[in-house]
Amino acid sequence: MAEKNHHGCASSSRTLREKSAYMAKKQIANIHISETAARSALRRKKQKEHELSQTQDQMMTLEREIASIETANINKETMTAMQNASKALKVIHGGLTVDKVDQTMYFHSQTLAASQLPAMYKY
Repeated sequence: MAEKNHHGCASSSRTLREKSAYMAKKQIANIHISETAARSALRRKKQKEHELSQTQDQMMTLEREIASIETANINKETMTAMQNASKALKVIHGGLTVDKVDQTMYFHSQTLAASQLPAMYKY
């Protein structure tokens, strides 16, 4: 039978011990759960950091690819402009030959010489 204390109640020391033991077991279980949760959170954090690093590396690769594409596009536009300029120069100079240039220079020198003759006889 349960012991009675001086108040006439059953001894609560046994109940207190049981409650204390139960609370201690519960706290130990909570500590274990907290450790497990902390480890799990740390693993998730490391995984997310790894994913972030991979994403940053992928972004850098994409930025390099974009820069390469832009450079290639500029080179293509430059080449197209140079081809168009070459075609235009061929059209402009298409009728020119060395003989035509020599003939033009000869007529120009003759015209220049003829224009200077009257100035020589002024005085």
